[in-house]
Amino acid sequence: MGPPPAGQCPLPLLRRHLERPRRPADGGAEDPAASGQGPLRRLRPSRHLQRQHAHPRGKDDRGHLGGGSRLLPERRRDGAAAGDGAVTRLPPDRAPAADTGLLLFAHGTPDGSGGTIAAAVAAALTARGRFAEVAACFSRQSPSPAAALAAMRSPRVLVAPLLTCRGGLATRVLPALLAEAGQPERWSILPPLGELPDIAGIARDLVQAALAGTGLSPGDVAVLVAGHGSSRDSASRAATEALARTLASSGGYGGVGTVFLSEEPVASDWRRVTAAQRVVVVPFLLSGGNHEEHDLPALLREGGGGLDGREIDGRRLWLTPAMGRHPAIPALVEAAALAAADAPEPQDR
Repeated sequence: MGPPPAGQCPLPLLRRHLERPRRPADGGAEDPAASGQGPLRRLRPSRHLQRQHAHPRGKDDRGHLGGGSRLLPERRRDGAAAGDGAVTRLPPDRAPAADTGLLLFAHGTPDGSGGTIAAAVAAALTARGRFAEVAACFSRQSPSPAAALAAMRSPRVLVAPLLTCRGGLATRVLPALLAEAGQPERWSILPPLGELPDIAGIARDLVQAALAGTGLSPGDVAVLVAGHGSSRDSASRAATEALARTLASSGGYGGVGTVFLSEEPVASDWRRVTAAQRVVVVPFLLSGGNHEEHDLPALLREGGGGLDGREIDGRRLWLTPAMGRHPAIPALVEAAALAAADAPEPQDR
């Protein structure tokens, strides 16, 4: 499933996830049962985002979200959207950040495929007009953070990492790349997109869309959150398991667990991770590229998954689009950045 054309983003957005008060994520210790291999792990719920989310949504023949031809409506000056009532509504008293630029950061890939989501989000945010300018930068393709900063005119720039966690890329690589541009007082780094409390609503929406038209309810399926993982850094696993705990807190699914690309249990072991006959896999991947388009599907097929709900050896598996492709992502980034623009001090450095 490709990104929307430049300047466009499908509807509807997750309005109610942005309108409710934000709460801090559960800072408790991880459930030891949530790591390792074996039967489907029942993950300890976190306290935030307990409300159910269900937006019936169309699918294409691969089970992917439909609506690619639907566009973001033009936003009125009062902050409301001039069209579908399901779009996100920002606080009416919040003025655009006229002196602030927004710079999106993603991993990227040498072949450029890792920049499609960031480019689409940047185009959508530019169209929404809440910031003086919006640009995207990458660690493995052009433009680099330093080059992107040099091309921006805003006196203040907020950097929004389209990353799942505070791993080495967010905490070491990104600050070092930004520092190459000088003027450290000009920019500040926001929390990674994957740490925003509202991100769980994206996952729930994707599960709901995968089940649309199947006659199945959430309780009929197990959900596996597929993260990147790393043998060198525990941050990716921790973020993936935190998201899984939040999904488990609703109690609406037949089970919730995790699989990974680069550590155990790998996605090809999904049949061993859960005994459920019906499984929905949600990729906790936010910037696109080969992991989303090739690596994860290949691992799931290796484990005997049909990806589109076809029954294979008595089991059915659905692979949703990557979370970074959900049409509500621009609104989540915008809300977090506007909150930071209101803050007198940078959130991170």
